[in-house]
Amino acid sequence: MYLTVHATTGIAIGQSIINPLGAFFIGLLSHYILDFIPHGDEKKFKNASVAFMAKAAIIDHMFVFVMFLTLFLFKPNFTFTLNIIIAIIGALLPDWLSAVYRLTERTNISFFKLLHKITTPMQNLHQFCHYKIIKTEINFYLGTALQVVLLIGFWLMI
Repeated sequence: MYLTVHATTGIAIGQSIINPLGAFFIGLLSHYILDFIPHGDEKKFKNASVAFMAKAAIIDHMFVFVMFLTLFLFKPNFTFTLNIIIAIIGALLPDWLSAVYRLTERTNISFFKLLHKITTPMQNLHQFCHYKIIKTEINFYLGTALQVVLLIGFWLMI
């Protein structure tokens, strides 16, 4: 899933959950649940180079920023509360940890080896959610369309 979908889900969760810790964990759980859904980019990015993934991450984060700006423009009463921020962090954390995992795969520096070891269980869970729960694949364009529908749905919940 694109980060915009996860971030929008985090906003919807943060508005609904009173407890910040609960908002974080529900946001985190939402990431994995959304990743169960085939979304068309699993194969496209599975074996992508680190350089390609870095470019894709920058673009994805730019879309999240644009989405936040759009919120302020079209929903002037919207406020980023602590719960919303914490839920967004929970919803985005698995992808950020995947980036740490990928960036520390081929290193001989002790600290980065440790980071890689620490992030391995989360990466395994993330990969399991992407590829093992629902084994149906859809093409990239259909997956993008599905993500846009989910994005609109969560946007309407905000």
